[in-house]
Amino acid sequence: MSDCSHPDFSAEVQVDRLQDAGRFVASVQIHCAVCKEPFVFVTKDVQSGLLPDDPTTSVDGTEARWPIRPLNGQAGGLMTGFTIRRGDD
Repeated sequence: MSDCSHPDFSAEVQVDRLQDAGRFVASVQIHCAVCKEPFVFVTKDVQSGLLPDDPTTSVDGTEARWPIRPLNGQAGGLMTGFTIRRGDD
């Protein structure tokens, strides 16, 4: 356990081109700016790895990988066919 209260954060974003898929992915890492402890992305439904159409994480959960596209590119994204659920569902 760290004694640091993690008052400030630093984030790193790397954008990669997936050549074989013709897609892009943004990889995000976050850590405490004071003690440098990495933060873990907490999720139940996201798998580890790298997929051109679905968000993933690194095996240790310290990197989130989100597929991205240019705004004026093909249709799709988070707002396509979205569903709103209550937290207790």
